[in-house]
Amino acid sequence: MPLDFELIFRLSLAASAALLALVAFLTLTLIAIKAVRQVWQKYRRRREVYYRPAVLQAISGGPPLSGAADLRSPSRIGDRVIVEGLLLQWGRSVKGEAHDRLCVAFREAGFTDDELERLKSRRWWIRASAARKLGLMRCEKAAPDLVISLEDASLDVRLAAAWALGRLGDWPAAASIVQALAHHSRLATLRVTNIIVDMGAAAIPVVEGLLGSKSRDVRLLALNVLNALETESASRLAVPYLSDPETDIRVAACQA
Repeated sequence: MPLDFELIFRLSLAASAALLALVAFLTLTLIAIKAVRQVWQKYRRRREVYYRPAVLQAISGGPPLSGAADLRSPSRIGDRVIVEGLLLQWGRSVKGEAHDRLCVAFREAGFTDDELERLKSRRWWIRASAARKLGLMRCEKAAPDLVISLEDASLDVRLAAAWALGRLGDWPAAASIVQALAHHSRLATLRVTNIIVDMGAAAIPVVEGLLGSKSRDVRLLALNVLNALETESASRLAVPYLSDPETDIRVAACQA
């Protein structure tokens, strides 16, 4: 059967036209996205200036400023995202009583409940972000949900939940943190060690209970935590494991 060159030529032209149309569509889409982003950035900067006095007032604990914005009921669409971003930004900067007051403002504005809902998202990165925000703002109400998140399918979510619980100083959760992450990467175990060490001597009774675990990984991590705590009471707990059948356990006990 002879080739129909005219048909082939027409199909080539149609394919070229379709490709050009697709490229033009994608180009216009990118231009539109960039334009929307620039408009949003300008709007956000303007609204941040509007809400900043109210955030600073919340940090200082002083009397409400006349005409200041209400953080609990943003007046425009999108402002809620802007207000939460400001509170989180300052939450990374201030400490002590100022941070405590900021956490109260975060909770009273309803952002704790918002992040608890995001902790149930189908997307792991949203769940991880929510856990970090709840920990940063020391949302004690979130502790039970964060403990559940220690069993999340995503390691990133489990690490974020462990960090958040450490920020809350939730000593009973220390056992759950170790059991959830002891079997994973060296980075995960290092983070867990740092989290529990930050809890301080109050975590020692929990770590003592973990030393009796049937899991070698849990016992090893518990000994590493005792080593990092560097206290006499922690060292004494390691003595019985100097004769453990597992070489790694004996080494960790010696270090502790």
